[in-house]
Amino acid sequence: PADAVERVEVLYGAASALYGSEAIGGVVNIVTRGGRLGTARAQVEGRYLHGSHSLDAGSLRVATKAGDAVTVSVDAGRSESSGFRYDREHSVGTARASVRVDTAAGPVTLSAGAADRDFGAYAFYGTRYPNQQESTRTRTLSLSADLSLGGGWTLAPSASVRRHHDDFVLERTDPGFYRNVHDTERTAFRLVARRPLLGGTLAFGAEAGGDSIDSTNLGDRSRSRGAAFAELGRPFSTASPSAGGFRLGVRADRYEEYGTRVSPQAGAWASLGAGLKARASVGTAFRVPTYTELYYTDPQTAGNPGLAPETAVNVEAGLAWAAGALSLDAALFRRDGTDVIDFVRSSPSEPYRATNLRSVDTTGLEATAALDLASAARLPLARVVLRAALYRASLAPLPPGTEGRYVLDPLRFRWDLVAEARLPFRVDALARLSYFDRPSFPEPVLLLDARLAYGVLEGEVLELFLDGENLGDVDYEEVPGVPLPGRTLAAGLRLAW
Repeated sequence: PADAVERVEVLYGAASALYGSEAIGGVVNIVTRGGRLGTARAQVEGRYLHGSHSLDAGSLRVATKAGDAVTVSVDAGRSESSGFRYDREHSVGTARASVRVDTAAGPVTLSAGAADRDFGAYAFYGTRYPNQQESTRTRTLSLSADLSLGGGWTLAPSASVRRHHDDFVLERTDPGFYRNVHDTERTAFRLVARRPLLGGTLAFGAEAGGDSIDSTNLGDRSRSRGAAFAELGRPFSTASPSAGGFRLGVRADRYEEYGTRVSPQAGAWASLGAGLKARASVGTAFRVPTYTELYYTDPQTAGNPGLAPETAVNVEAGLAWAAGALSLDAALFRRDGTDVIDFVRSSPSEPYRATNLRSVDTTGLEATAALDLASAARLPLARVVLRAALYRASLAPLPPGTEGRYVLDPLRFRWDLVAEARLPFRVDALARLSYFDRPSFPEPVLLLDARLAYGVLEGEVLELFLDGENLGDVDYEEVPGVPLPGRTLAAGLRLAW
């Protein structure tokens, strides 16, 4: 459930040295709230939302302490909508339960989750047969701990299993024309140890797990994986740790089909004085093909069992400066990708086929400027953030007329302007203006989103809110032939106790 999320962390650039396959362009880490209540004994939160296209959504969170050492939390959510067009309806139910036990060595957490989703998947796998439909059922179970062993040692073991059922219909008006039902399971075991070393911190560990699929289309398949990794981070000078430092990491991943992949990474940062900091990093990354890319086949899509893993080398350099309420950050990066996987075709009459593109090299410049005025009590404007990104992709020559689903239509330019304000009568306002452009766009897209929230009671106990997305009702498509929602409005309330 969305209300079970405490924060979202984003790590930019190659991260295979820490996280292995799939961490080829970055990592998004979703941290759940768990049952940390501080001095409170219980917590109750509820939310209800009603909006455009018959949207009805609600959530409930209950957390309580069972004694001084055990905390239990339960989150549940439900969302239904008729969709902004035919074949875009949805019905989603999610639930998560967590038990945290605080031991003398550290916390141990057991959590379980479930998500049932039924939705119209208009043109999800292509536009030749757009009226697609899908139902999924996902179950997760995880056990983790963060233990202090004395002598500076910490140990973080974890184990998890994820089971997923998927029922996909290519043409919902004729389910017998093409249907794919599959069940997948992923297991993961991870052990990480940390200790002080050479004035810094050494982290090392190992992972093991497996993936399996039982599919009416992709077949019955499985593969195992294992990895070992180490990372050392320390300041250049232990006498002045804030002046700068470095981080070195390496990881070796073993896949039974693809052998061993070694991913090194190095980074450094330095304080240049007057609020200015510099950073740089270099690393390699890889991604093994998914089962869909390898084996999936329908009248408009064809997998390729001969695919090789993607590989990439990332280099980045950046500067950050802060003075009072103003902060600036800019980074220039280069990513050289080899054997990048995309579904491509030479003409609209052909199916999209999974293909290793020989090379895709991307250069990008990303910058952020933020003005934080929250401490200035007399000003209604609390925060203004401008983020801009410029990208240039260079591909190896392809046959004329080649179309692709992902790589061949890269984002070229984007900026986002976000403003937050604290208005009289406990009203908070947020507005976001977004501009972005792709080669397939007939013209760039400009979108406006906004939110108003009114605190009915002191202490954020009861809040009324109004959300609006694409307030200009702009018609646009990120994938050609697949329209995205126009103006949508929703109003609701949130209660926290």
